[in-house]
Amino acid sequence: MPMGVHSASIVHAVPGRLRVKLSDNEQNFDSAEAIDLKLSELEGVDEVTRNLTTGHLILHYDECQGTNPKFFRSVAETLGVSPNVFTIDHLETSFGQTVHDQNNGNGAKAPSRKQSLNLPATIPNIMASSKVVHSLPERVRLRVPALQIRTRLAEALPIFLQDQEGIQEVSVNSSCSSVTVIFDSTLWDGERLCQFLRDLRHEDIEAYQPKQVIQEQAENAVDEESGPELWYSSTGIAIALFVEPLAPIAVPAFLLAAALPMLKRAYHSVAVDGKLNVDVLDASATALMSIQGAFPMATGMVFLINVADYIRDLTVLQSKKAIEEVLAYQKTRAWVIRDGQTIQVPVSEIQRGETVVVYPGERISIDGTVQSGIALVDQATLTGESMPVEKNPGDPVYAATVLREGELYIQAEQIGDETEAARIVRLVEGAPARETKIQNYAVKWANDLVPYSFGLGALGAVIGGGIPGAAAVLIVDYGTGIRIAAPTTVLCSMTKAIRHGILIKGGRHMETLAEVDAVVFDKTGTLTMGHPDVVDICPLGSFTADEVLTLAAAAENRLTHPVAQAIVRAAQERGLIIPERTTSDYTLGLGVESIVDDKIVLVGNHRYMAEQRITLSKKIKKQISDMEDRAVSPLCVAVDGKLAGLLSYTDPIRPEAIEVIQALKERGVKEIVMLTGDHEKVAKRVAMDLGIDRYIAEVFPGHKADVVKDLQRQGYKVAVVGDGINDSPALAFADVGIAVEGGTQVAQDTAHVTLLHGGLWKIPAAIDISREAISLIHQNWKIISIPNTIALGLACIGILGPIGATLLSNGSAIIATLNGLRPIMGKPAAPQRPMLVMEPHMVNHDSSDNGEQEQRFPALEGELLDIPA
Repeated sequence: MPMGVHSASIVHAVPGRLRVKLSDNEQNFDSAEAIDLKLSELEGVDEVTRNLTTGHLILHYDECQGTNPKFFRSVAETLGVSPNVFTIDHLETSFGQTVHDQNNGNGAKAPSRKQSLNLPATIPNIMASSKVVHSLPERVRLRVPALQIRTRLAEALPIFLQDQEGIQEVSVNSSCSSVTVIFDSTLWDGERLCQFLRDLRHEDIEAYQPKQVIQEQAENAVDEESGPELWYSSTGIAIALFVEPLAPIAVPAFLLAAALPMLKRAYHSVAVDGKLNVDVLDASATALMSIQGAFPMATGMVFLINVADYIRDLTVLQSKKAIEEVLAYQKTRAWVIRDGQTIQVPVSEIQRGETVVVYPGERISIDGTVQSGIALVDQATLTGESMPVEKNPGDPVYAATVLREGELYIQAEQIGDETEAARIVRLVEGAPARETKIQNYAVKWANDLVPYSFGLGALGAVIGGGIPGAAAVLIVDYGTGIRIAAPTTVLCSMTKAIRHGILIKGGRHMETLAEVDAVVFDKTGTLTMGHPDVVDICPLGSFTADEVLTLAAAAENRLTHPVAQAIVRAAQERGLIIPERTTSDYTLGLGVESIVDDKIVLVGNHRYMAEQRITLSKKIKKQISDMEDRAVSPLCVAVDGKLAGLLSYTDPIRPEAIEVIQALKERGVKEIVMLTGDHEKVAKRVAMDLGIDRYIAEVFPGHKADVVKDLQRQGYKVAVVGDGINDSPALAFADVGIAVEGGTQVAQDTAHVTLLHGGLWKIPAAIDISREAISLIHQNWKIISIPNTIALGLACIGILGPIGATLLSNGSAIIATLNGLRPIMGKPAAPQRPMLVMEPHMVNHDSSDNGEQEQRFPALEGELLDIPA
């Protein structure tokens, strides 16, 4: 078998996309680079990405190649594995990995996952009746009738589905047999997911045990990568300097051991790929110096290469250890109240609904709600907050945070790999740090230069006096430095961002965020507080205000939209009894239709009423217009086809929003757009208060994506900031999607950047961190290219020898790599002082002045923010 990947297996396959697990001995940056470049040049390959943490290579290709055996044979040859791995039959099986029943040999198809599962093949009617109700590119709502008759199925199904690759979020409503799934559209679509469920037995789902999030990682990860080579080369240098009698025998042996991985990569590039790359240059220079007998000099050159490799691998290890720290709580024990007694149990045994007791100094092991107690909780692990936060009954708490003072009794709501900490870890592990355009360009340019370097090496041999002159030219290497320094910089910048409560899901997203010059904001819940209050109830006809509010609350009950929650909250505050609804049909961005006490209740805006053929009189339209003039949003309530009353609500602007908008303008953002489903007058008032020149009112969710695409056609790099399901299309189409703190899981999973804490101030902070990272990569390219160009020129004319070329070329690579560590080396700045801001003036239903109120809020404590207080 040719050198390369010693073994490979398909983890998952869909038309146009392959996820391949490579053997552990090939999980290093250098061999990965050679394989990726070779794959990317195959006809039909669109993109190649890799996650070195998990060892997965992801190949995006033209779907037209899906039935072309020659294409997959080329992929296999490039990876150095048997072509049988990529046969068409194998690919079809891999998409839905057949899991055989031990009794009859039949199989049901399921996506590959880390924990194997034996699923009998018999397809019972109870699951076979599942069907698709509504489907979007990354979201599907299924009807699973079995949920109404199997309580355990409703509990187990979300756990089972979330353990499948590509499933991001699952919510189950057993009362209406509904399952909503958010998924990776490159792995699933709605019909495939539904068929997957039809092929399962409910007994297997109910008996399923979730996999553990924690995967034991080797403590000697660096030693298994570049550590031994660094030790060999440094020992060889030490012997050459201090034990001269042993040098003629020992130094060549240590040189060979230190250079062996590089020599293997060079051989693979020439013998398998048929190309000359920077590894071939380094190997040739080492060989020439060895032929001349200059083993100490050759060892010194290899040592400098090993140092740069070691720094990079150490950065990867630190990233892994940081992940392990976040999940350390899963390896501990926790106090739980059972049968009236407080006992200590492993975290893995905690059940939902149990009461967990946390004492000072202990890590919280679950996500939940405080039942009783008051405490200070250090949330720095998840949010980057420098000061502990006070937690009181009713407040949410999260796993991986530390209780500093006090004592809390917490009801467990999310456990194991369902916690926010575990979700963040999954996102971080899946983020490809090496994927930046500037790095790809630089490495390709450096590799293209290699053949010319051999020609210049011949010139150096003529002018510089033979082998030393040629070796000096061949030592000059533009590629090694950038391919090490760039991913190091991105990893460090992503780590810095996480410390500040910002999750950036990959190097390419960071690169794009640095170029953003247009930002599109959703209004509700993003620029505003997201929890509006009902300020007026205007009953019509024979209805009373309480009746209108009760019916509206019943129709909106259990919906997660902020306005729905405000209506329910208003009814509860009045002490009203909210009846149960029998059916509910929510139309995104318009309203909801429900059956309440045998009445058809409609709650929505005036457009929804028009769509439902509910007549609004001139007097009602005038009343709605008056509400809009006061920047208060009206909501209509209709019962059995007739208007029953009006509700009005308002949503205060986030206290930091005005200054954040100004901060974005100072950072060169040319176009800021506010989108809202509210009517024109409310939208105009909010936009004026915020200092936003362009706004679009009464916009549908689908239209938000059109606005993004229109800006992109104008040449803008567009970031979309949102928090809800209705923002998901725009987030998906944006160059960079940003989900704000407290947003829905759908928005957070769709977005490329998630703000974990700190409000809107994280947006300019994320831009600053990204721009710093890209600036460092450009800076590193100069640090590498300028000395190498000087070295190349001097070596060609015989002025610079191998030692000088080694110091300039490999020394610059080390300096660039160290420079890439800067994002995590600086000390965090002290928190900025609180700023006094004015809450925008709001008018309630009787036009009384609520006055202006000063509020304090903490700005982000970060090195990069330059925001005037």
